[in-house]
Amino acid sequence: MTGNKKRQHWRRKGFFTETLPLHPDDTLFLKCSGPIKVMGIEGPNAIIKGIGDLQWRREGQLISARFEGPIKAMVPRDVRLQLDTEGPVTIRDVNAGDIEALSSDGPLNVLGAATLHVREADGALTVADIRGRVQIDETDGPATFRNIDGDIIVDKADGPITMQQCRGNIDVTNDGPIYLQLTGTLSQIVRLRADGSIFLKTPATTRMAGVIRAEHNIKIELDQQNIDASDDTVTLARPAGNQPVISVDIRADGDVYIGPNPPANAETVPQHSGWRWLSAFIGGRRWVRPTRTVTTPPPADGAASAPPAPTDDIAAEREMILRMVAEGKITAEEAADLLEALE
Repeated sequence: MTGNKKRQHWRRKGFFTETLPLHPDDTLFLKCSGPIKVMGIEGPNAIIKGIGDLQWRREGQLISARFEGPIKAMVPRDVRLQLDTEGPVTIRDVNAGDIEALSSDGPLNVLGAATLHVREADGALTVADIRGRVQIDETDGPATFRNIDGDIIVDKADGPITMQQCRGNIDVTNDGPIYLQLTGTLSQIVRLRADGSIFLKTPATTRMAGVIRAEHNIKIELDQQNIDASDDTVTLARPAGNQPVISVDIRADGDVYIGPNPPANAETVPQHSGWRWLSAFIGGRRWVRPTRTVTTPPPADGAASAPPAPTDDIAAEREMILRMVAEGKITAEEAADLLEALE
């Protein structure tokens, strides 16, 4: 048979340990209907251990492995990996590998890779320690991105998104809130679209330019004074000088906050009906106003006036009240009365 034809086909049932020989240009395709753990190892071959039914074949430079039941796959750290899975998936230490998830039904955790492309994910998504580009075509569930060196593109998402230590350009469209933390020490392009609120945590010294639009309130706490506000739009003129500048294009159906002191619990507050205005009570009513507003920069000395933090007991009581609203145990109006009593 030629190199483009099927050359091997194995079938194993029960408990199995199978070694799959990989060449440098091969792609390993894993299709699984059970939980899967993938670990990067030194060496040229993939080793798959599990319980259930395993089938695998080589066709040209594509090695396909299909199995039912939980498995553990140990793969070269520079593997080209494709996944089509049902059930929880955890991938660790594939530090030089390119990973593509064609479909993932269940939590997907990718902790270490060269690049990542997720075509469709249905469940919680956690992405960390990626050296290059991250592309998410569609994800349905909460998503967390941490320690990403390359650009991040999220075309369609439904759920809260949290992003920290992201050093490339960012382009996200989300049907939910976005929490983004930046150092302000790098030149980046940040484009955010949210059917919810957007919280961008960055030092007051961050230099920023661009346009922010929001259906509700906009609050900006940056040292720069070149802020122009009109109706529901805020424009930040590009600061003079050669220092790094974050270029922003932000649109939100909820509120927008930019500065060093986002409201308490901004990472976890749901932004759907009832909660949007109720979230004003978390950490006090000091940042959300009844009409669209833009907060002027802090005094010339650059000192940001952070609101006093509530005591642990009061914060716990607030969390309990908000949880009762989410569970339908009390109405938003009843919660407002309870929160008023805590003031």
